Amino acid sequence: AGDVDITPMAIYKHFANKESLQLALLEAGYLVFEEYLSRHRDAEDSRQRLRLLAQGFFDFSIEQAGYFELIFLSGRGLARIKGWEQATDAAKPTYRILHECVRSCIRDGLFSGTDSRGTTTSMLAFCVGMSALYLSGAVGKTPQNARPHFIAAFDGYLNQLCAA
Repeated sequence: AGDVDITPMAIYKHFANKESLQLALLEAGYLVFEEYLSRHRDAEDSRQRLRLLAQGFFDFSIEQAGYFELIFLSGRGLARIKGWEQATDAAKPTYRILHECVRSCIRDGLFSGTDSRGTTTSMLAFCVGMSALYLSGAVGKTPQNARPHFIAAFDGYLNQLCAA
């Protein structure tokens, strides 16, 4: 309310309750997140698409830290919200973007095996973890050198996946 210069009670003219407001924020966050992930579509090969996806993920976590924290770091509390299924529906397009890119890497022979869902989940965990470490200050990187650090770590992670 303070950010948009209205009273806290004025919010309830637009939202039925706190849960409705939280769900609206989640849906808006996923739309912004999807825009960041869509940057990968211009890459020529599957590895480069995956790398651009990771860059988009990290840029989202830095430039949209509030949405990142809401989407990825507040899940336990938000899962108890009535209507949570609506938020999971909003999350599906972003998961599909990553999953399709992983499937493309498997088809192109970049990754061995056929467990695209497991690989997608692992990659998502890597990106969330690295982003959360940066945001918490645990890696001690400045905004200027955080992105190259993240990308170098992601490249190392990709190399491990390719060698497996």
